[in-house]
Amino acid sequence: MKINPLICYWRPKDLPKVLENLDKIQCDKLYCNYMAYPSNYIESRKFFLEHTEYTHYVALPNDLVVTPEIFQKLCDTLEKYDYPVLSGCCNVDMAGNSDKINVCLKLPKIPYNERIYRWMAESQRKELISKGVEIIKLGFAGFPCMFIRRDILEKIPFATLPFKVDERPIWETRGGFGGDLAFCTSLDYHNIAIRVDLTCIMEHLRFEGKMLVGIKKPEVVFIRKGEKGK
Repeated sequence: MKINPLICYWRPKDLPKVLENLDKIQCDKLYCNYMAYPSNYIESRKFFLEHTEYTHYVALPNDLVVTPEIFQKLCDTLEKYDYPVLSGCCNVDMAGNSDKINVCLKLPKIPYNERIYRWMAESQRKELISKGVEIIKLGFAGFPCMFIRRDILEKIPFATLPFKVDERPIWETRGGFGGDLAFCTSLDYHNIAIRVDLTCIMEHLRFEGKMLVGIKKPEVVFIRKGEKGK
């Protein structure tokens, strides 16, 4: 099956290394520039649902370096296996968790006082690959270039949960839950598997760059395949 993905890049910062690699990927893209959460999720999902020529929504956070080679490998896997949700993986951050991967075997709980992210260690990732295990099912993946099939995104919105909770959809450091946790929780609720290709490891530039939301004008920019980003 030939797929036609749309990269949806949530961009609150200007990170040259991220942008340079994005320009090299031959795919249509939608940049949600300098938009406050969760508007970036909502506007990009709306655009994707309205443009039915695309088969997969590719969720791309602002600080992930995706090479054309990794992007193509994920595309090739989906054309062969048609998974509902497939992503790569990356380091959790550039500091204390630089040797941890931003995926968890078990889904973290929503209540903030019970929530624990048991990140996969880089050594675990390498061990699995050495044993011939490249693609695995996981409970949580923090949007590391996550390909979401159209029928899944039609069913599940971003930044909401399938049940009521006291927590707010806001950054975790303030006691709420982020969009990645909300989406993975909804996938689990609907019994939709998340698969991660452990060989598609990317660089996550977490904490780098200046936040430009509220400084630069928010806008949605469509970029045709072969054009450079704006």
